[in-house]
Amino acid sequence: MGLSPAQVWDMDPEQIDLMVAFTELERDTGPHGIPMREATDQRAAPGFYGDGAYGFKATLVPDWAQHAVNVARKRLKKENPDVDLDDYRAVVERVDYDTGGV
Repeated sequence: MGLSPAQVWDMDPEQIDLMVAFTELERDTGPHGIPMREATDQRAAPGFYGDGAYGFKATLVPDWAQHAVNVARKRLKKENPDVDLDDYRAVVERVDYDTGGV
C-alpha cells in the first residue's frame, strides 16, 4: 500500500481497521466490481429459482481508456510482429485537448 512500518505504527487503530477492511473488500471484488462470493454463488445461477435466488444485469459501456490501450498494442504489434505483448503493462494518462473556445 506504499506505507512504511513506521507510518503504520503512527496510525490510530481506527485507521488501521479501515485499511484492513478495505483490503479485504478489494481482495474479494471481481473484475466486474461485484464481490466474487456473490458472483459465484449458486443462487445467482440463471436456472436457480430456489430461496434467495438473485441475478445480475450488465450494461456495456465504451471504455475509451481501454480503447487507447488496444490502439497502442496494435501499433506496437504492427511495428514489431515478434513482440510479446504479455511483457507490456499499459499506463494510461488523460490528455486534455484545447477546443479553442468551442
